[in-house]
Amino acid sequence: MLLALVTALLVPAAAMAQVATKVFRVGVLALQARDAHEAVLGQLQNLGYTVGKNLIVEPRYANLQTERLPELAEELVRSKVDLILAIANLSGFAARNASKTIPIVVWGMHGAVETGLVRSLARPGGNVTGVETLAPE
Repeated sequence: MLLALVTALLVPAAAMAQVATKVFRVGVLALQARDAHEAVLGQLQNLGYTVGKNLIVEPRYANLQTERLPELAEELVRSKVDLILAIANLSGFAARNASKTIPIVVWGMHGAVETGLVRSLARPGGNVTGVETLAPE
């Protein structure tokens, strides 16, 4: 599902079968360094995107310091990324507060509606979308 969201944001429908000529910049915002975004990058490679060729990844990790997330999100906005891949709610909130225009895909949202990260799962609204974990309490 996340791949579909990222693909929809990065690849125009008319150019799905073509390799992108534009260099896309994807910012990754996470509380800690992990390989969670590697699966997304692998799938983008299957669609013709190659890191260093037509895809640049800008990772920002807070090293478990939640207070750094807003600063790192602002840094991604200043670097003019085309999309922010935020890992979990805290990163999603930081990214949303930093930009109302850059598309934000939150991977691993939990209680996204209840916490106010999105308006609803069917229609998230604004520039934030993602994958709700729906993990039972």
